[in-house]
Amino acid sequence: MLTLLISFFILVFLRVPIAISLALSTILMLFMSDFNMNMMPQRMFTALDSFPMMAIPGFVLAGAIMARGGISKYLIEALRSWVGHLPGGLSVVTILACGIFAAISGSSPATAAAIGSIMIPALISA
Repeated sequence: MLTLLISFFILVFLRVPIAISLALSTILMLFMSDFNMNMMPQRMFTALDSFPMMAIPGFVLAGAIMARGGISKYLIEALRSWVGHLPGGLSVVTILACGIFAAISGSSPATAAAIGSIMIPALISA
């Protein structure tokens, strides 16, 4: 484990991108440990074989449908009329919209897909 951390930080300090640093550190750790490579597919399948992991695409699809249907746009407009006048009003609207939409959908990825698709361009242009 210490080898993994040390190799990761060395690569990061050498200005290697984080994704590549993580990949190279993990590959180094796999070759240096006594991990049986034949177990890799089974471990990968076991990690993905859970109900929450299988439900995430459905929640993201539901969030995209709600965003296309206009639910999130109406929610944002209502919140903007209530708290948009406050300092940092657009940020407050984003936080409140995410909280309400997460309570409706029950999923963080769906909230990010629905609210993020509307609020990110507005926040960048503000």
